[in-house]
Amino acid sequence: MSIPSQITFQDLPSKVKITLPEEPDTTGTSAIEFIGLGIAIIGVLFILFGPNEIVYNRYEGMSFVQMLQAYPGPIASVGFLIYGLTNRMRVSGLEEYQVQVLETLEAAILIKDEEIPEGYRLSIDTEAGDEKGVYLVSLVEASNEDEETSQESKMDTTQPDGEASGKHNESTAKF
Repeated sequence: MSIPSQITFQDLPSKVKITLPEEPDTTGTSAIEFIGLGIAIIGVLFILFGPNEIVYNRYEGMSFVQMLQAYPGPIASVGFLIYGLTNRMRVSGLEEYQVQVLETLEAAILIKDEEIPEGYRLSIDTEAGDEKGVYLVSLVEASNEDEETSQESKMDTTQPDGEASGKHNESTAKF
């Protein structure tokens, strides 16, 4: 049995298969992130356990270790800056990927909010053993907490003319 790429309300409960967008490559940012964290740790260690005085030859200059001992604060700051920037780059790439997956999934589910009975909501889950990109969409009873969240999301998604956007305000998705 083939899994459909689009479903309607009459198909529930049903599995839907979507074509997933390309996952972002985070290996480069992760490596730079760990390097930044290492630099920050070295700076912090020299702040905590470094010497009070540094003696060096004026003519030869400071050695590498003496340079680390002389400027531990800026070294730790640069390490944390590198870590923070690369972490933000990695997270923003993953957030963009999740938004693309959600948009693709919403395009595959052809169910308007008006079709969902009062007191119910759409549940979108993945099942163990299913291939990647296959989601189980079903109708489940909404709890009081879900209804409060639904009311808040409907208020947040109103258009200027006062009508709701009309698509998937009450759905939940787990990736």
